[in-house]
Amino acid sequence: RKEPATPLWRTSGLGGPRNCWDHCWAATSGGRLLDTLWRRCRWRPRRTRLDRLFQSRRRSAFLLGLALGAAIWWLSPIITGRREPWDAEGGYYPGALLLSGILGGLVMPQHWGSVAIGIYAGQAVVLLGGVVAAPASGGLWPLGLVFLAAYSVLGLVGAGVGTGLIRLRARRARSRSG
Repeated sequence: RKEPATPLWRTSGLGGPRNCWDHCWAATSGGRLLDTLWRRCRWRPRRTRLDRLFQSRRRSAFLLGLALGAAIWWLSPIITGRREPWDAEGGYYPGALLLSGILGGLVMPQHWGSVAIGIYAGQAVVLLGGVVAAPASGGLWPLGLVFLAAYSVLGLVGAGVGTGLIRLRARRARSRSG
């Protein structure tokens, strides 16, 4: 009689079955896997912290906004030559806020408000990080947070526009199909 192969998860140190097949293999003492058991198995792999973090679409929308808001500030010295985006000449800061809001609204149309809040939070994190890194330059940071809130309304408007574009496209597709 041929001995069945040991499942990979048992020898690799991964800590447990990675899918239903491995679970059923272990539950039936290896090799004698019943086809009906495999089909009816309700076992699911244990969720990791990262899985739970991205499980919520609202949380993902917030994280997307956080990244977009931080990117506005991180890219400002490269694009405009100014450390703070609102000091840049031209329409960099309002344009970047609108564009990031539209992008967030297009990607996460169901949670466009969370994207807008994330855009504000991402900017605030970078602003406060700069204050912590160079305390002498941050005497007006409370006023800066107020300005961020006022300017971030543009991110909210942009997210609404992006969401509106997605909904308009869906409405047109429904009317064409009939």
